[in-house]
Amino acid sequence: MAHQLCTNNTQIYVGIIPIAGNASRMRGLPKFLLPAKNNMTLLDNAVSVFKRNNICDLYAGLSESNDYLLQNNTDFNKIVVKTKTMTETVKQITQITDSENVETHRLILIMPDTYFNVTNEINLVKQYLDDYKIVLVCWKIKDYQIGKVGQCKIVNNEVIDIIDKDKDCSYPHFWGIISWNSTLNRIINPEWQTIGDLVREAIKNGIAVRAIVSDSDYYDCGTFDEYFQMIKTVL
Repeated sequence: MAHQLCTNNTQIYVGIIPIAGNASRMRGLPKFLLPAKNNMTLLDNAVSVFKRNNICDLYAGLSESNDYLLQNNTDFNKIVVKTKTMTETVKQITQITDSENVETHRLILIMPDTYFNVTNEINLVKQYLDDYKIVLVCWKIKDYQIGKVGQCKIVNNEVIDIIDKDKDCSYPHFWGIISWNSTLNRIINPEWQTIGDLVREAIKNGIAVRAIVSDSDYYDCGTFDEYFQMIKTVL
């Protein structure tokens, strides 16, 4: 499998982009190819975030149809999967990254149907992964996002609870980027509906989870309404 390891890394960082979903909320439209800013797609933006931060060893979990759509894309290593959940896709990717790295590495996951423009947040993630096994980049939630994302309770810069897609949740932040030490790959359960459950499992086992709160805007473009919200504001 082709690697694009960046130079000057003292640690091995692996970027993960799960693209194997069927986009049922968008009637099968490949969300990751939707236009974003500066002549880029949503997927291009995710790849750009990684590469701007010297993370070039990228893996994307694709379905057979998505593999066809991205057959000429050389930005990442492609892993074609037949999975039912996003976490099952991530689990299969980590099994490959674990087998290809002889030492502990660090994984950073960005969803391909989101849009944001971070500055120093990924560098902070790298720093905090020296002391924490899990680091989340979080955003202050907007009213229209409540119940649609994984909301976090943050105390003293640490996540102490996480609730996924609950319209009655009052936690004021949500996570948008998740990173973790590869030693935690063994506890990822492919039956989880979201990789955010790794945070819940870590907290349950006494593992501290660091939060970085970004003051940028974050758009989850998983539905037509949310995508239009992004383009009205950003474009």
